[in-house]
Amino acid sequence: MAQLWFKFWSKDYLADAKIAMLSYERRGILQTLWAYAWEEGSIPSDPELLGGLLRIDANAMRTHCDWIATFFVKHPSDPTRLVSPRLELERVDVDLRGAKARESAKKRWDKHLDSMRSHSEGNAKAMRRQCVSHASQSQSTESTNPPTPLAGGRKPKGRSYGLTLTSMAEDVRGQFLRAWGAWPTQAWHSDQKVWGRRRTNQEGAAKRFQEILEHNTVATPRGPKLTAVDLADVALFFVAARHRHAERTSTHLNVPTIENFFSTVDGPKANPWQNAAAAWIQAGCPPMGASDAQPSLPGAVNG
Repeated sequence: MAQLWFKFWSKDYLADAKIAMLSYERRGILQTLWAYAWEEGSIPSDPELLGGLLRIDANAMRTHCDWIATFFVKHPSDPTRLVSPRLELERVDVDLRGAKARESAKKRWDKHLDSMRSHSEGNAKAMRRQCVSHASQSQSTESTNPPTPLAGGRKPKGRSYGLTLTSMAEDVRGQFLRAWGAWPTQAWHSDQKVWGRRRTNQEGAAKRFQEILEHNTVATPRGPKLTAVDLADVALFFVAARHRHAERTSTHLNVPTIENFFSTVDGPKANPWQNAAAAWIQAGCPPMGASDAQPSLPGAVNG
C-alpha cells in the first residue's frame, strides 16, 4: 500500500550530478514520473504509454528514453514496467517503520482494551438489570398505548453506509480526499435557481468512490480499469471543465454534489463520472492537480 508522500531531500537532489545535467523540462518530467511510480509502484516502459501520462507526443517521448533509463530500471517480474531503485529503497524503509509502528500501537491498544473490558462488563450487568426493569414496565402499558405506525407504513431512509474513511485503504482514501478537497463547496442549482451545497455527504461519496474502483471496467492507457488516481483525476478534470464553461459563458458554476457525481445507479444519465471519464481519456488522461480544478478568473465562485 503506497504512502501518501515520499521523502524529497532537497540537498541530495540539488547535489546529484545526474540531476544537475537535466534541463528544467526534464526535471519536471522526472518528478512527475517519480510521483506516478510512488502511487502505482511502477511506470510503463512503453514510450507511447509514458507520453500519455505526461501528455507528450510519442515521437518526442522517445527522445527522453535514454536519460529516463538512468533513473529507472526494468521491473523484476514485469518487463513492460519500470521501477525507481531510489523509491523502492524508500518504500522498504517506510514499510519497516510502519510495521514497527503498528506493532507498538497494537501493544498499547491491547493493554488499553484489557482495562476497558473489565470496566465494560460491570456496565453491561447494570444495563441488563435496567433493561429488565424497563421491559416489565413497558408490558403493563402496551395494551393501553399501542405504538403509532409510521406514515404510509414506510421505514425512514438511513444514511449509514457501513464505510468510513478510516476503513478505506490508505492510498484509496488519499485519492478520494484529493477529489473531495478540490470539489466546489457551493454551486448554482439550475432547476431551483439557487446556490446549493455540493459537498454534503462524505461517507456516501466515499462508498460510491470505492464501488466504482471495485466494479468499473473502463480501460485507459494506464491500465485495464480506472485506479484511485485515475478516478480522482476524472473528478478534477470534470470540475475544471465546468469552471471553463462558466467562465466562457459568463454563467454560474453548475456541478452536481460529489456524491451524485460518483453515482453507481444504473440508468441513462445516472453515472456522470462515466461521461467525465470518457472525456478525460479522450483528452489523453492528463494528470490533474488541485489547482487545475480551481477558477482561473477573479470572481469565479468555488465556495
